[in-house]
Amino acid sequence: AGVILQSPLLSAYRVAFNFRFTMAGDKFPNVDYAPSIRCPVFIVHGTQDEVVPFWHGQELFLALPQEWRGGGGWGGGGG
Repeated sequence: AGVILQSPLLSAYRVAFNFRFTMAGDKFPNVDYAPSIRCPVFIVHGTQDEVVPFWHGQELFLALPQEWRGGGGWGGGGG
């Protein structure tokens, strides 16, 4: 068993603003939960995504515990 995340966001507020911390009231602070994940995670994210910036997928991948990083499917040019 594992989790596949498609175009994940670090947090809701970080989509609009490049904060390096979680703001109060953020409904989806995914980056804060990532270190607690205890199953394999595979992230799929297009490099040309115009809604959720590509770096969100990369940063979330790095926030995961190394033993649970199932890899990243970085779509070359995909959105």
